[in-house]
Order: sequence, then C-alpha cells, then structure tokens
Amino acid sequence: MTNKPLFLLLFLLVMKLQMAFSQTNAYPRREFKLGYGVASGVEGMALIGNVLGTTIGVAITEGVGDYVSILVNGQPQTVRVTKIENKPTLYGSFMVNYNKFVANRLSLGIQGSYTPMFFKNTVYYSNNTTKVYSDRLDITQLYGRFDFHYIKRPRFQMYSGLMAGGLYIKQNDILDWAFHANLLGFRFGQSRALYAEFGLGFSSFVSAGYSARF
Repeated sequence: MTNKPLFLLLFLLVMKLQMAFSQTNAYPRREFKLGYGVASGVEGMALIGNVLGTTIGVAITEGVGDYVSILVNGQPQTVRVTKIENKPTLYGSFMVNYNKFVANRLSLGIQGSYTPMFFKNTVYYSNNTTKVYSDRLDITQLYGRFDFHYIKRPRFQMYSGLMAGGLYIKQNDILDWAFHANLLGFRFGQSRALYAEFGLGFSSFVSAGYSARF
C-alpha cells in the first residue's frame, strides 16, 4: 500500500517523458535546407549595371574618338556605333540554410548563397566591324534570418520571415549590406520534405529545394 504513490509518480513521469519525446519527433527543432533560386535582386542590379556600364563606356570611347579625330583631321570620325547587343548568362543561386526553432512558431537561422553570372556584350559599328566585351561576376551572400510559422502541422507548414546580412562580389572586391523579405514559404513533408519560398529583395524571388528536420 505504501508503494502506490511512488508507482503512480513513476507512471506519470514515464507518460510525461513519452509525450515530450513524441512532441519532439513530431516537431523537430533543427532544420537543414539545400535549395536553388532564380530572379534574385543582385542579378537584376548586375544586369542593369552591365548594360549601363557598356553603354556609357561605348559612348565615352566614341566621344574621345571624335575629339581626337577633330584634332587630327578637323572633323569627327565617320565610324559610328550602330548597335549594342547584351547577352547575359544567368545560372541562378545555389543556397544552403540552417534553422533552429527557438519557440513553437519562431525559428532563427543562417543562410548562404552563391550566384555566378556571365556577360557577353557585342558592339556593332557602321563599317561592319564588331567588338566583344565579356565579364564574369561571382556573388556570395550570407544572411541571418528569422521565420514565423503561422501554420505548423506535421506534414504541412506555411511561414514568412525576414533576412539581413551582406553580399560580396569577388571580381570588384565589393562588400555591402543585403536584405530580403520571405513573403510566403511552404513546406510539404515531415522529417524529409520539399519547400518553396517567394520573396522580394537581394535574394531570389522564387526558390525551392530539399528540407531535413531533426
């Protein structure tokens, strides 16, 4: 008779531990993601910068040529630029992400991405000659991020969040701030799943990939 309270206490303790273990399995607290994204903000800015840079550079070169020709011949040069053709090659962004749930619906993490780009600009002249200019950019981004999961079920989650960090452009040795808003994210699956995110900012507008929680 005297052992009944002890057995009852042990039984309740075991049940409590079992419930905690089940909850931990249902909602793992750590997440690792591998993804791929397209249409990033840095790609858009690099495209605009490349087009403007090529156009301005050609205009300056043509202007200097006119000035030299006037000094030497007394009149501007006769060869003019007829067309500038820009052909960028975009490879998208390759991403890796680690998150940890610090509360039931709030996760904090870190995300890194790599975005390579290649540019080929062809300048056509009125004397049927051409000049080709090529350039490459390798852009690395590193963010701290937090996400709020307003739907959090074992096999389906929906969330939004913010990211802030920096970007580095290797060729120009540029280091600058970067920001991104994850407007809407979806995760389909339990411990192993697929995810998709839609956002605005320096990172990709659309990204998707594989998620593992443990």
